[in-house]
Amino acid sequence: MNPTDKHIRVTLIGAGNVGTQLGYNLKQSGCDIRQVWSAHLANAERLAERLGATATDRTEDLADGSDVYLYAVKDDALQDMAKTVSPTGGIHIHTAGAVSMDIFKGKKERYGVLYPMQTFSKGRRISFADVPIFIEASSAETETYIRTLAKSLSHTVTSCSSEERKVLHLAAVFCCNFPNVLYDIAHSLLRETSIPFETMFPLMSETIEKLRLMTPREAQTGPAVRGDEQAMARHLSLLEGNDNWQDIYRTLSQTIASLHAEGEQIKK
Repeated sequence: MNPTDKHIRVTLIGAGNVGTQLGYNLKQSGCDIRQVWSAHLANAERLAERLGATATDRTEDLADGSDVYLYAVKDDALQDMAKTVSPTGGIHIHTAGAVSMDIFKGKKERYGVLYPMQTFSKGRRISFADVPIFIEASSAETETYIRTLAKSLSHTVTSCSSEERKVLHLAAVFCCNFPNVLYDIAHSLLRETSIPFETMFPLMSETIEKLRLMTPREAQTGPAVRGDEQAMARHLSLLEGNDNWQDIYRTLSQTIASLHAEGEQIKK
């Protein structure tokens, strides 16, 4: 099993957002996607057709002979999948951020993790070239193989233990998922006006650009940092009738004020 082989045989277990994007990029890198499994056969068939593979919704139909069995399923399903996927040959790799590599221990001989730290949606194709990939493996030889596979996808490949990866995944949730729900609230608020949500894009872009030059705490602006109680009271009044959004506003404003005060103490 040569990791430089341009025809690495892959069985893709999962046809959701991550599985779909990995499938496209692995195919583009020269891998031979042999089978696609999904709990929903229609999803497996849809992706398999695009990748030139066969589809199944039965784990017992997954064939021996692949070089890599790549698990891109929900975290809650990984433990069971590691048990029920019958082939034990090849390298078994999961793609989860918050799940230990040891779910394969005692079930598969060679195994590891290939975690692409990015947000994925089926309807948006992503090139993996600039996606940071974090890897871990059951042996040095297996890590070399997974690293070579990962480098065929991305310019940035880093070894990362299961414990570090859990923290990384948590940080990613704070950086991606939580801001996105705030964007959703902003989108809903602006829908009540004639102002398009796209008006926010320059502000959002500048917020990210500043983080290339300073820490998030240094970059923080707004009424909570200034201690502008009147502005915050006006905002809360606009949110009357939606207790959840008011709670989010209060909690985040209090957190910003607390972190700012902490930062001021450190400066002194």
